[in-house]
Amino acid sequence: MSTFRAIRCAGWQAGLQFVLFATVILGAQAARADDNDMWALLKKPGHMVLLRHSNSPESPPDAAVVNFKDCATQRNLDDAGRAQARRIGDAFRKHGVNKVRLVSSQFCRA
Repeated sequence: MSTFRAIRCAGWQAGLQFVLFATVILGAQAARADDNDMWALLKKPGHMVLLRHSNSPESPPDAAVVNFKDCATQRNLDDAGRAQARRIGDAFRKHGVNKVRLVSSQFCRA
């Protein structure tokens, strides 16, 4: 699963810089580290993975006023998106990445 990149970050400022950098290059094909090396890095402290939510059709769009406690007011993952999310979780478990700090948006699709 070479769609993930492990990045060494020194604090929140570096993490924020990474997020901004990743946003700029989103969609561009990045150089990929050897999968085994990447998974090994993710087991060590100080590395992060930035993921966008899985497949979430744009129709129907989010309601004009989104209630974060009511998924019916938001775009949600479709069947393909839920399958993608399961595969991602399975890959992390398969590779023994189990000590994580998860930061997620409030949207149900995340």
